[in-house]
Amino acid sequence: MGKYDKGILGAISGKVGTVVGSRWKGIRYLRSLAGPRKGVPSIAQLKQQARFALGVQFLQPIHPLIKVGYRTQIRKQSPYNAALSDLLTTIIEGEYPDYRINFERFRMSKGTMEPPLNPVVNYENNQLAFTWDNNSDTGDASADDQVLLLVLAENMWPVFDIHSFTRDNASGTINLPDVASGQQLFCFMAFVGSGDKKSVSKSTLVGTIIVP
Repeated sequence: MGKYDKGILGAISGKVGTVVGSRWKGIRYLRSLAGPRKGVPSIAQLKQQARFALGVQFLQPIHPLIKVGYRTQIRKQSPYNAALSDLLTTIIEGEYPDYRINFERFRMSKGTMEPPLNPVVNYENNQLAFTWDNNSDTGDASADDQVLLLVLAENMWPVFDIHSFTRDNASGTINLPDVASGQQLFCFMAFVGSGDKKSVSKSTLVGTIIVP
């Protein structure tokens, strides 16, 4: 792949003959046009394709959350690609073709900021109430650090909240769609810095709740 500032006739975008011009993070590059696939995919290829497809399908609805939660992991990857890499290596389990996401091991954020202290979550009437201790005077924590909340469950569209609450609120709620009795909810929390403070805490699995 070749990187360039200007083409002979200016910037190239799209397919031109046997090359494709594009841009990534402001960097223009050229790559060769992919040829047609030859032969039948091997079992190893099918396994990798299935894992990749599951990872993309899972991350798509929480992309805005991942963009914030993985924003410190961008030296070599985008936040999305860093999260997808984690999924493929440590979170997706099972045997082909029955892969699954291990919700308990999932991470919606990665970083070194002071994490939530003594977080608790309770369920009532399709609403989750999160509480935590205000530790804004500890380490690099600040009162205005913003809260990320996420709820995952099998066969339920992910529910998340970004920036509605701050560390010094010490509580926050998130509304759920109608969920069936017996459904298991996985509830996550993290902090991110506000303003120019770009640090992020690692995510915490606050608890799992069985809907009564």
